[in-house]
Amino acid sequence: GAARFNTRYPSPALPTDCGQGAAEVDGIRYYSWTGITRLPTNLLDPSATALVATGQLFDGPNDGLVGQCSAHFGRVIRDDYRMDHLDEVNQVAGLVAPIEISPVSLFRQQANRLKNAGL
Repeated sequence: GAARFNTRYPSPALPTDCGQGAAEVDGIRYYSWTGITRLPTNLLDPSATALVATGQLFDGPNDGLVGQCSAHFGRVIRDDYRMDHLDEVNQVAGLVAPIEISPVSLFRQQANRLKNAGL
C-alpha cells in the first residue's frame, strides 16, 4: 500500500531513487536517518535477533523492517547507523549496540539541528 499512497500523494521530499529528496517543501524541512543491521545489535535484546531474521527478507541493506533506501525522505542525515528498527527509537530497555551512537544522542542532535535552523 505504501507505493500506491506515494503515487497518489507525491512529495518532492520523497526521492525517486536511493538519493535524497527535497530538503524543504512549502516551508517545511524534511530530514531522515536510519540504521542497518546484519547481526544482532545487542545479544541481551531478544528483538535484535528477530529483526536480523526479518531483514533476510530484503534484497538490500535494511534495519530489519525498512529497507535502507525506503527510509530516505528529504535530507538524509545518515543511513548506516548500526541500529535495527527498534534501536532507532530506543525500544527494549535501551539495549542498543554498545559501539554506536545512542538513539538519545541522535534525537538530541536532531533537536539541535532544528534549533540552529531557527525552528
